[in-house]
Amino acid sequence: MTARRRIVWLDCALVAMPLVLATSAFGEEGPKPASTDEGSEDVGRVHFKNASSKLNNQARKSLDQVASQLRGNDELKARVEAFTDPTGPAEANQLLSEHRAEAVESYLEHKGVDPDRVTTEGRGEAPAAEEEPNSADRVAVVSTCKRAQAAEPAPTPPAAETPPAPAPEATAPVEPTPPPPPVVEPLPAPVPPPSMPSETGVSARAYEPRPMSGIGIGLTAGAGVIDFTQQRARSFTDAGVTWDARLTLGTRLPVGLDLAYVGSSQNINLAGFPTDAYLLGQGAEAALRIQYPRGFVRPYAFGGVGWRQLSIKRANVFGTGFRDYDNQGTVPFGAGVAIGQVNGIMFDLHGTGRVTFDDELLQNVLQNQGQNAHTNTWDVTARIGGEF
Repeated sequence: MTARRRIVWLDCALVAMPLVLATSAFGEEGPKPASTDEGSEDVGRVHFKNASSKLNNQARKSLDQVASQLRGNDELKARVEAFTDPTGPAEANQLLSEHRAEAVESYLEHKGVDPDRVTTEGRGEAPAAEEEPNSADRVAVVSTCKRAQAAEPAPTPPAAETPPAPAPEATAPVEPTPPPPPVVEPLPAPVPPPSMPSETGVSARAYEPRPMSGIGIGLTAGAGVIDFTQQRARSFTDAGVTWDARLTLGTRLPVGLDLAYVGSSQNINLAGFPTDAYLLGQGAEAALRIQYPRGFVRPYAFGGVGWRQLSIKRANVFGTGFRDYDNQGTVPFGAGVAIGQVNGIMFDLHGTGRVTFDDELLQNVLQNQGQNAHTNTWDVTARIGGEF
């Protein structure tokens, strides 16, 4: 930002024009601009997310109207004053406010507005935010003014007739004094582009949305408890643990897709088997996910298909009627709730039921007793991960 663009115009005259601005707290007044030019007032304000200098889509649309007005009228110029809330060090907030003002100026220049017609000023912390800081304090105030017109010189009155002056006496010629050499002021040091401090003292780039942020990609992993739904099947095993790793595509859309690896382990509780024998499950699942994509707490429901292999470990099943392993089809379904990011970390809690088909692990044992042999399961799992 150059010193030329930091000047305060004293000849501004407000030009009214409609400006619909994007804001997370629409209608809040926020800080007042510092300009006290006669007839001047702010015509709109661009709101920013906490610790960010990035313009959102609604702000760009609003600034498009400003750029259109400026391109259509060469007598107009724009002034941008940016603020932050008081959270964090004052020096860091001053730098962040300057970046916000420059973001508005750069967008107007990108839309064809001559940068000489736009001035910017970072005002640092908003005075109105000292008692109750909120999103209305993180703004860039935009106003438009008429450009100063050069004053026309006053006509020179006709000189009165006077008698001719006597001829001056001859004097020695005076050599002209050479003008002093021009003073060259050093250019201001450029502001480095690395990550800027934020209102909270944390790098603002850590909060910048990534390229896929409009869709949302979630990576989570977790563990929980699992058991069979049928009493007879539960008599062979104890309740066990389950774990999974899950990739979710479309966490910020109404419909997403879950792709997961799922594992489980249950102790076998049956006479004749070693005490350390256990039932190991491993499989993969794909499920459609219907969700509420906005807000800090986002409920969802899901359903899909999967494959699972159950195998008996550390035991010899010969002569017991059990199979040592079994490949099964599954139909997973359930519901859960995703909790939005806290310091970049996302939490998830859900319950799942699985209906199995083509399962033969307990087929011989239960059929001989006149019972069915399905190994349907339920589980409750908590997960932790990140969203991009």
